[in-house]
Amino acid sequence: MNMLHTLSGPTDPGAARPEDLGYPLDIVTHLSNGEASHILHTQHGRQVQLFIDALQMKQPVSHDVAASFLELLFKDTIPAGASQMAAHMHKSQWEQYLNTPETLDEIARRATVFFNSEEGVELGNFYTRIISRTTD
Repeated sequence: MNMLHTLSGPTDPGAARPEDLGYPLDIVTHLSNGEASHILHTQHGRQVQLFIDALQMKQPVSHDVAASFLELLFKDTIPAGASQMAAHMHKSQWEQYLNTPETLDEIARRATVFFNSEEGVELGNFYTRIISRTTD
């Protein structure tokens, strides 16, 4: 096989490059957990607000609470259903944010519906992409 040698080592000239696959050129840029957390808390604010709105809580959680939850959620695993989402919310002590008669099951169901929407998929992809670049 004909190999080219670059500063980063040999490459296959026929191999797809990240930019050919639709990935940004800096996909290999690694981030510390702190850098990733900062990005996750300061970017895509509109989508995080859409998540908060989708929960339809009597007293909406803050942006920081939602962003922290999403960060932990996507670092662990992406829940397949409302019961797994409720378990993650319980683990993150979301009962403290509920008002009568709200339940975690109800809020988790709304979160699951959100993540099945275009906006939810976009937000999930953003979190997954940033978290996948962490080195710590």
